[in-house]
Amino acid sequence: MGLLLFLMTLPIFLVMGPLIFVALTTESFILLGVLIGIHILLVLISNAASNAADVIFRALLYNYATGRTIPEEVDESMFAFAFAGKV
Repeated sequence: MGLLLFLMTLPIFLVMGPLIFVALTTESFILLGVLIGIHILLVLISNAASNAADVIFRALLYNYATGRTIPEEVDESMFAFAFAGKV
């Protein structure tokens, strides 16, 4: 899930970083405040989405490990890989 969070936040930093730099160099402090607020909001949203995906994955993995039913849309081979022996 860490990779998912990285992939979600990388575009945010790549877009917002230069915009914040331009606002700093032009000394537009109102624009700088707005951009920093948007940046923080986008990072919080991506973090919340990543945490939600992690909770869903752990719940599905728990259901698989305890033999409970999991939704038909879920590919069980991914969970079998989680319990494969190390070579």
